Amino acid sequence: MSRAYCAVFHFLRALLFSRGVEPKTHSGAIHLFHTEFVRSGLFPSSQNGAIGSLQRTRELADYDAAAAFSSDDARAHLDDARGYARDA
Repeated sequence: MSRAYCAVFHFLRALLFSRGVEPKTHSGAIHLFHTEFVRSGLFPSSQNGAIGSLQRTRELADYDAAAAFSSDDARAHLDDARGYARDA
C-alpha cells in the first residue's frame, strides 16, 4: 500500500520539477499538482481523489498496526497508481 502511494508521490514531484516547482511537503506536492496540472486540464480531477485515498491508506499501512488490507485492496491501489502514468 505504501509503495503505490510513494510511486505516485515521486511521479508528482517529477512532474512539478519539470515545471521548476519544488514542493516542500507531501500535502504541498498534492496541492501544487492540482494547481499546475489538474486545473489546467492536463490531468482529470479524479486524480485528486485518488492521491488523497492513496495517502490515507499509506498512513494507515505505515502507522496503524491493526490495519489490514486484502489483495483486492492492493490491486485497486495499484490500479489507481497506474492511472497517473496512463493520464500523463
